[in-house]
Amino acid sequence: MGPVNRKDWGKFISPSVDKQTPFYRWYLYKHGYSKRLVEQIIAKFKLKAGQSVLDPFCGGGTTLLAAAENGLNAVGFDIMSFPVLVSNTKMLRPSVSNVEKYEKKFTLEKIRVTKPYSLPDIKIFEKAFNKKTLNFLLKFRGKIDDIKKPALKNIFLLCYLKTLEKAGRARKSGGFLRLTKARNASQKKIFTQFTKFLDEVKTDLKAASKLKGKAQAKVGDSRKISSKQKFDAVISSPPYPNRHDYTRVYLLEEALGFNKNDKEIKWLRYKTLRSHVEAKKQKFDATGYVRPAKLTRAIKKLEKKDLNNPKIVEMIDGFFEDMYLTLKNVKGCVKAGGKVGFVISNARYAGVPVLTDEILRDVGKQAGLATKEIILLRNRGNSSQQMKEYNRLPARESLVIFEKSLG
Repeated sequence: MGPVNRKDWGKFISPSVDKQTPFYRWYLYKHGYSKRLVEQIIAKFKLKAGQSVLDPFCGGGTTLLAAAENGLNAVGFDIMSFPVLVSNTKMLRPSVSNVEKYEKKFTLEKIRVTKPYSLPDIKIFEKAFNKKTLNFLLKFRGKIDDIKKPALKNIFLLCYLKTLEKAGRARKSGGFLRLTKARNASQKKIFTQFTKFLDEVKTDLKAASKLKGKAQAKVGDSRKISSKQKFDAVISSPPYPNRHDYTRVYLLEEALGFNKNDKEIKWLRYKTLRSHVEAKKQKFDATGYVRPAKLTRAIKKLEKKDLNNPKIVEMIDGFFEDMYLTLKNVKGCVKAGGKVGFVISNARYAGVPVLTDEILRDVGKQAGLATKEIILLRNRGNSSQQMKEYNRLPARESLVIFEKSLG
């Protein structure tokens, strides 16, 4: 039986839907989805106020915030620190007067005389920013460290981190961070951007009501989440097997937010889910996992192709083993009868389709979860290069729904 067609939900996948939505707009995580999609899934799962939701790949915190707004309690995990900061900051509700009190301490003159934050030992900073801009950014970061109240510090830090991409030459492009010919922004322009973001925060806080539920994000690996709590449902979106390396995409934010050095960033990159070619197999026990037949057929076809990176086959194979570990772990965190919804996209390499949603269904069965249905959300187009060489081969973006049996 093929996927159920709900393309009317497809428009809710892009986080850009929330670019004017209070609190969600504080940071639009490029690889996320919108509030409306989460609410559709909450309704489909028939979740009630007071019940609980788990998100093992919390990203920009959309699931957590939407759950809390609807009276649910939610816990999210992400292997990177920056998404955890984004998620938790969106849940904060300090008084506007407190924000304004600290804002008065942030002037260009006061930033310029602040002791600078220590420069992360990562080469891209010297390439992305000239010395004058980098020195200003480090002093700005040092000024934020002077804030003693954690909630306010997180808000100011998030607004500051949002300025980084347009402050220098580095730009997010697909699954990478690329250096462009753009000129470094002036100190005044960087500061103006910061105050613009802070104004949005204040506007949202002025009209805010108390969240109906509680939500929190934590640093954690989806393959080994440890939780005494049993959740009523899981709503999440794992990284797609499309080579996007989030440790590179969000490198500036991760480093200047948490003072990582090059060695720590690389170690984090190796530990992430094997959805990109630089992630490495970790020491997890995948006993019980057998490569699904659909995956084997796709890999045999790919092995005959001239791929632009020889590690792609290893990456795809490892991705599904990691998803087995994730689903097995998730099963242990969900109550009997609980639903698990994963938004995922099929992939293509050298014209060979990898039916991620159908393979994931088979992996879930091995992990002890029953597949309820696969819902087609939209078809994604292929790259111009793929179009030229292999014609149009749209890939499904789907919601795969599992259920933990009552037995």
